[in-house]
Amino acid sequence: LQNEQGLGAHGQITPGHPFFILLSVLAIIYFLTKIKKTKKYRLLAASAFVFPLAFIFYPGYAAEYYLLGFFVLFPFVLAIALEKFSNRFLIVFLGLFLILNSVTVVNSDQGRYGLTARKKLIKKVIKTIDHQPFGLETYGKDPRKYHPYGGWRYLFKIYGQNTPVTSFADEFFGWIYPDEATHLKPKYRVVISDATPYLSLDKPLRRFREGVYYGYVFQNKK
Repeated sequence: LQNEQGLGAHGQITPGHPFFILLSVLAIIYFLTKIKKTKKYRLLAASAFVFPLAFIFYPGYAAEYYLLGFFVLFPFVLAIALEKFSNRFLIVFLGLFLILNSVTVVNSDQGRYGLTARKKLIKKVIKTIDHQPFGLETYGKDPRKYHPYGGWRYLFKIYGQNTPVTSFADEFFGWIYPDEATHLKPKYRVVISDATPYLSLDKPLRRFREGVYYGYVFQNKK
């Protein structure tokens, strides 16, 4: 889910639940006791635990998706630990697992961050500027100029049918689309603010909000 990502402006990561942490640790300990007697488990252990070890000792920046290989193999470790329990217990356990995950999905506020909210905002902006040339700027809590808020130029091009004359993306990825470069002067200045209102001394012609995104249309003075 977008609001569970530790990247950009939406880092609201849910901490691990103590019960599931304890369950995982116990499963790993039980599994490690089994590999001494069962050779086939040794290959699984070597394959699974090489990922967290590499993650711990990797000297550079390591995001959680670096552990994807471990996430794929850990259910086998958990299954080996749970096979000693009765079917009745496993049915209750899996039922609770499904209920908890269903509650998470139902209570998700993903729509505030999703593509639908962005498309609605773009359509409102395009209707205001009437497909006139415009420059696009993106801001938010993260001080970096572009990377946390990338993709808006493409979204305006696809869903707004109006490619920005200038954008923050040009500095980093302009070499990918040199044929789209233009000398048109933007008539409007469009600002997209992510998760926080944009503060400006200039008064916008129009302002919009969809989900966590704010949109502002200014008359270009440059």
